[in-house]
Amino acid sequence: MTPPNNEASAPKWRFEALDSRAGLAFAAWRPSRATSTVVDDWPCLFFSPPGFVPEPVGNIAFALGATHGSFAPGLLVGDEEAFFETPEEVAEFVRRGYINSAGGDGADGGGGGGPVPLPPEPPPDLPGPGEGSLEVSREYGVVPMREMIWEDIRRISGISAELKPGQSVRVRWMNVDNANAVESIVTGALHILHELLMRKPPSGSGDRLFPWSNDIRALGTCMRKLSLWPGTWTPRQTTWADRMLDYASSVADWHGFPLDGKMALFLSNGATLDDEEFLTLLNFHYGNYPPYVPMWMPLSGDPATYDPIELLRRFPLPGFAAKCVAGDLDSEASLYHLLSVFTAGPDVIKHVNGRDASAIIDLVLFACGCVVTCADGADPQPVYRYPGLWSESRRTRANEAAKQYARAASEWLKEHLPRVVFAPNIEKTLSRSKDIRYAMNETA
Repeated sequence: MTPPNNEASAPKWRFEALDSRAGLAFAAWRPSRATSTVVDDWPCLFFSPPGFVPEPVGNIAFALGATHGSFAPGLLVGDEEAFFETPEEVAEFVRRGYINSAGGDGADGGGGGGPVPLPPEPPPDLPGPGEGSLEVSREYGVVPMREMIWEDIRRISGISAELKPGQSVRVRWMNVDNANAVESIVTGALHILHELLMRKPPSGSGDRLFPWSNDIRALGTCMRKLSLWPGTWTPRQTTWADRMLDYASSVADWHGFPLDGKMALFLSNGATLDDEEFLTLLNFHYGNYPPYVPMWMPLSGDPATYDPIELLRRFPLPGFAAKCVAGDLDSEASLYHLLSVFTAGPDVIKHVNGRDASAIIDLVLFACGCVVTCADGADPQPVYRYPGLWSESRRTRANEAAKQYARAASEWLKEHLPRVVFAPNIEKTLSRSKDIRYAMNETA
């Protein structure tokens, strides 16, 4: 732990110029400007992504000149300049601010595409995947990962609350060896599915139906790559699953399919399941191979690998999770924004009610799962099989694969969580970086 600074005039690392959104900063070893305005030959360092490794700057004039662009001239916390004891602390501040600022990407005109918009009509009253809606095998003595993460957030927030200005402490996060994230990842995926169904475009709106259908298929692809279907979980509340799927479909003999098959067909194809081409394909398979159904069908035109940022941008956030990201994103808030904000400062959920906080952790773990499997080009072949006929050995292999991917997702999250926490005033400043916007110059 670094000691508190009791002398405002003492030389410390302070920002000369800072652009949190770009992850760029100049910091100099100097006293506070409140006690000295003399520009001396102070040591100056430059920080930038992706490594945020401090680079010496020969002339501090470069830093002063940067303030004529997008850089802010220093950093005030209240009425005082923020200061740091070491370059490593400066680097961690800049890194976390940069990541957190991505929680507002797109709100000022940049950042690419996002989720399909909400329909003009009021969304349907569909129940969400609440507690008790899944049947996931649990191992004796294994703690759910969401509980371990939640406990760590409370512990580390308590450490931060005791720090004084100028203090910081390095932190260690959960031990992923003793926790299981499979249930959380499945639940997070189903929250995304629920939100996508709430955004189902009206019939006949092909320009919006096509991207929505592709987003459903992308979700199915992610679940398949994470080995989350079939064999690793089943809906316990069948009424909830049936209501969601019936809303998404107008197939006359839909109820003739087993629930597992219906969910697999929907996630694999993404269509509203009422177009003629799909019905022909569906009737062919179900008519020739009953009671076998295509658990996963080939996704024509979909790549086996994805850019994780572009993928997560397609998945909309439920309302309770959208409150954690930049407020001006509105319905464009995506899983990408939530992952950015959470990894920069997971205590963003400490003021959220317990059930919603757990669901946010589930969403984050699912996002991490998508990231670790995006580069996996192995796309499983479709399996035509009635889910109930899965052999025990096949189900066991699927469960083991799901646990391995869940562990990789947990490791990725652990690696990208904050390495250093600061005093509350600095942590609060970091949390605001998601709301920073570049001013747009208007021309006559």
